Amino acid sequence: MKNKNIVSKKERKSYPFFKTFHLKIFKDSTITAREDQLLYDIKSALNEWKNAENTFEFVTSPDLIDHAIYRIEAAKLRYVHLIKLAKEQHIKGIL
Repeated sequence: MKNKNIVSKKERKSYPFFKTFHLKIFKDSTITAREDQLLYDIKSALNEWKNAENTFEFVTSPDLIDHAIYRIEAAKLRYVHLIKLAKEQHIKGIL
């Protein structure tokens, strides 16, 4: 029984986009562990930034307001730094 998802060589020739499509999938699937970790860190930094902003919205004590502001700034700086690293390394991914 022939698998419907497998494309024969003859069918590939009749579909010029197949090669391009295949290469894009293959390239995206060869992401290294280091690149995957960087994407995970970016997502984590973004969540940390959002959490810090949510905390800021609900605190009332002046000391806690200062703490929330420092958390927001630190998370934002971490996120921006990680995005720069990803751009320098030409890493693209879905967050």
